[in-house]
Amino acid sequence: MIKRLLILMLLSFSALTLDAQILKASFGIKGAGVGTMVSTEKDMTYCASVGGGGGAFLGFKLANFLGVQAEAIYAKQTVNYDFDDYDDITTYHGMQTYLLVPAVAQLWLGRSVAFEVGIQKAIGKEETMSKGNKVPDGAIGLQDYDCYIAGINFNLGKVGVLDFRYLRGIDDSYSKGYPGVTQSVQVSLGFRLFSSKKHLFK
Repeated sequence: MIKRLLILMLLSFSALTLDAQILKASFGIKGAGVGTMVSTEKDMTYCASVGGGGGAFLGFKLANFLGVQAEAIYAKQTVNYDFDDYDDITTYHGMQTYLLVPAVAQLWLGRSVAFEVGIQKAIGKEETMSKGNKVPDGAIGLQDYDCYIAGINFNLGKVGVLDFRYLRGIDDSYSKGYPGVTQSVQVSLGFRLFSSKKHLFK
């Protein structure tokens, strides 16, 4: 019995050692849908935006349970701001364009599911805003900001990838004198275009 247990432990250790020497790389494209709320300390009573975009991802996986992935997604979002100006609600409508650059670490539970944590840089590219039928003086305040990421990743066979992520702003996403922190939900579907596997130390 003890001899069998030792043999089993040795085989398990050998398998883990072999897996630890394998580095997998993948490159693909993905589309994402994004819903965002912004909370502020004063004046802005409501802000919501929805939109989506597309881009590419590059991922690496080691030992079948550790991974890292970086992405670049060009996204557009429709946005609505409500401001309380001395009890008079003013609404702005518009469109915002961002380049989203997330980077995540992944813990894989088998071949199909991974938990993700990381950080995202949102780079403001363009903003158009209107007040009713008029364009207000100056932009609402598009600016770059960072987010924490927590999410879950699903492998859909050998090619498909499905992501669900929650993002919370680290710093302000809305300027013009008032702080605003984002909370976002992101759902994305991707497809691997290229995958490779390499044995390390060989």
